Amino acid sequence: MTAVAVHACSLERVESLLFAKDPARSRIGDPESFYERVYAERSLDALDDPETAADVLRSLVLGPAPAEPLTRTYAVVLRSILDTVCPRIDDDAFGAMSLADARSFARRLTEDIGPVLAASLDARRLPFLSFEDKVHSPVFSYWTRDEIRRFLAGSDAALELLHGDIDSSDRLRKLQGVWRSAVAQGPDALLVITL
Repeated sequence: MTAVAVHACSLERVESLLFAKDPARSRIGDPESFYERVYAERSLDALDDPETAADVLRSLVLGPAPAEPLTRTYAVVLRSILDTVCPRIDDDAFGAMSLADARSFARRLTEDIGPVLAASLDARRLPFLSFEDKVHSPVFSYWTRDEIRRFLAGSDAALELLHGDIDSSDRLRKLQGVWRSAVAQGPDALLVITL
């Protein structure tokens, strides 16, 4: 099964905090203190190689930026950073389903909202980091505030298309709730997809 966690966070803020690019814009305060906070709050000891994870955290927060594409350890540690700095709205926005089923669900929706949802589950990734092709979990996607608003504006029409399909209608209603929370806390929504 696939889990899609949704965080309310600005893409610009996340990009600014990485590698101490722009601490003022990221609003994290002193990068060294932020590093220590993430290190203390997140259990890097649970990873296969806690020492490497600590080095990766230091690199992601304090720099310098490593050569890309990044390894899975960077993806796991980035998730810890997002858990620290971005409010988590939902732990599993799609419920218990495979990624293929989630994509299939997205394709059944109207042209206004289906393609963006499908892309966010498939090929859309963060524009400022790239990971190795073999990194399948976790992966990071996003929705902009405008996309979330378009989704909410078009989701009632999509519900009509799903008339009679109770599971899909319930899933879409749950997504409406997630996106309402995201747009209220926004400006953007980051998706962390874990297989």
